[in-house]
Amino acid sequence: MLAGIFVFGGVSAWKRSSKLATPAAKVVDPVQDSIPGSLSAEQLVKVNAGVQVAAGGLFAAGVAPRVMAIVLGG
Repeated sequence: MLAGIFVFGGVSAWKRSSKLATPAAKVVDPVQDSIPGSLSAEQLVKVNAGVQVAAGGLFAAGVAPRVMAIVLGG
């Protein structure tokens, strides 16, 4: 049941990634030089959303639940 929150939140963030990119840019822009590659704030929002969906789904399925809990908690 807890995993569903992360799956739903990840899907929601993916759909609204363009809107969430503006607040995320406040965090991303100062550390842009230390991030490998040239990912925009919107792309990083989508990466985070994808991780939430994947880890939440695997957590719900019982695949490595401790590892997925660490991924979702970190």
